[in-house]
Amino acid sequence: MTALDFKLSANLTWGEATDSSSKPELVAMNRIEAERFKKQMQHSATTLFQPVRDKFGALTCTSGFRGSKLNPAIGGSKRSQHMKGGAFDFVPRHAGLQEVWEWIVYESGIPFGQCLLEGYGANKKPRWIHISTQVGRDPTYCDQVGYGPAHALAFVSHENIAAERAKRGVWPGLGDGESVA
Repeated sequence: MTALDFKLSANLTWGEATDSSSKPELVAMNRIEAERFKKQMQHSATTLFQPVRDKFGALTCTSGFRGSKLNPAIGGSKRSQHMKGGAFDFVPRHAGLQEVWEWIVYESGIPFGQCLLEGYGANKKPRWIHISTQVGRDPTYCDQVGYGPAHALAFVSHENIAAERAKRGVWPGLGDGESVA
């Protein structure tokens, strides 16, 4: 077993969460920088990534920790939770993005800060889900859910989330996941 095989959660390794297929030349530095955020990465993997994996099966982590060199190199936000070990981008292998996104937002009770469909290309369809923690976030940017091209996100209001969760029999507060029944 190598350091890359270290489990952040039952089904997510250190290697997967610190890799970059688009900037492989920055991976070694990214992994060194990620060491400072290992506990936060474990917490995020356990509370954000793993519940989705448990429900829908295999997920491909397309982006986890992004350090100070990798994040700007791939066009990440200066406030990105990826830089603090608190965010993952992923693609479900055996379910649709919309189905998984709706489950996270309306049914799961996962305590996310953001849950977004992202990566819109020419076909105007998302290519991955971004999920990030509330821990260490500016409250202004917490509890955001959305879909649409990155600069035209249609955020769903708290009232609409609460109403939809109530319809589905899930307690309406964000992140608590208690059943109404």
